[in-house]
Amino acid sequence: MENIQEDVENKIIDCIVLGSNGRLIVFKPEEHKNGTDLAVKRKGEYEPEENKSIVEQKVVRAQAFGSVSKKNKEEMFVSVSGQIKTDEKSIFIKDINIGESGLDKKAYLLFVFFNLVKHDIDDYVCILQLEKFKKIATATKDRNILKFESYLSPEKKDKYTDFLINKKELAHFFLGMT
Repeated sequence: MENIQEDVENKIIDCIVLGSNGRLIVFKPEEHKNGTDLAVKRKGEYEPEENKSIVEQKVVRAQAFGSVSKKNKEEMFVSVSGQIKTDEKSIFIKDINIGESGLDKKAYLLFVFFNLVKHDIDDYVCILQLEKFKKIATATKDRNILKFESYLSPEKKDKYTDFLINKKELAHFFLGMT
């Protein structure tokens, strides 16, 4: 399953980078920062870990006409959960241990089915922020473990249907957030 997880992450990276026409950079944090698998940033804002200790220079730019809207320049962290899809009736079931995950409350959870025959992720993925997941996920006997259960299909409605997006729209989702 570890190789499949890597394949899923690589397919997600491809979807985001290709869909953004190079405006986004997606990378795997060096030490699984905050329990996440991927980090997304706008191009030109990525800084390798070894450069972060160097003294930062600040450049101040004056704008003569009007103002520019400020965009969030923080990295967005994504925890990816992939599962093999066996047939059209498959249900994605995953227990998330929020007590041990180390995820930042601003992190996003991304759930995808992986098709072994096509060696690709399914057309629809579910993406939601950890805080939103905590509010709608099914609780288990252990309060730190929350259950995600979905068909990951717009035709089969469940409580996660509102968070489904086409994999081709992943880049637009992140462009709107960064």
